[in-house]
Amino acid sequence: MAYLTRDTANGEEAVHHLWDELAEMQAADSDAALEKLMATICRLVDAQNAWWIPALRLDDDDSPALGWRAPYIRYLHEQKVDRKRYVSNSRSIESGSVTETTRKHVARAGRFRSVLLRDHASAEFFASEHYQTNYVARGITDTMYVITPVSRDAESYLCFMRINNDRLFSKADLALATYALRPLKAFQRQLFVSHGLVVGAKPLTPVERRVLHELLTDKVEKQIALTLGLAPTTTHKYVTSVYRKLGVSGRAGLTALWLNRLS
Repeated sequence: MAYLTRDTANGEEAVHHLWDELAEMQAADSDAALEKLMATICRLVDAQNAWWIPALRLDDDDSPALGWRAPYIRYLHEQKVDRKRYVSNSRSIESGSVTETTRKHVARAGRFRSVLLRDHASAEFFASEHYQTNYVARGITDTMYVITPVSRDAESYLCFMRINNDRLFSKADLALATYALRPLKAFQRQLFVSHGLVVGAKPLTPVERRVLHELLTDKVEKQIALTLGLAPTTTHKYVTSVYRKLGVSGRAGLTALWLNRLS
């Protein structure tokens, strides 16, 4: 990596250990794996929080967001204000009001990329009401993004934030986060599958996600029902709904989708 210094290069061993840990985790543990990923990178680059957004292109249009939407967000450490700002920003995108940073992000869709906020946004952005409300008022002093395309119409956004921290992220910090995430396209695609966001744009409900995670084990439906405290008939309805949303006909198709064998 161009900006890896001797100090940040020491983090490579920690990154390799992270990769090994993620490889050993079960498919049903995707939430825990995502949390481990974000927490480890936060520790390596001295970030105080992180979020993951699975972005989907729902239409090929000329709207400001170019058809891209963010149907879900997962914070490492979520506060009530975080959820409120996400909902507000999502509604703004739906109404056609897109920030400068979002517009620049979607304009580069299809390419792996990583960027510091100060290199991504203009001086006007830092003087805007949006920046004051979404960053300054929340104590966010710096951010950086690493974005991985997982298909033509799906991209995985990971953002790392320094909060109430006087130091800005360095190029070396960005290089280390990039080094950690660049090889993990397959892992990030699995995150989309676990949220029902690979084939269709409609995400799984919380209960459907729990059912999906159990389907990725060797449990039969009766065992899944017992684990989740559901009636067998109710469990079967959820299983059927999961298969339908993911565009597969059964467990074999689900496994193939998870292993990236379906187009």
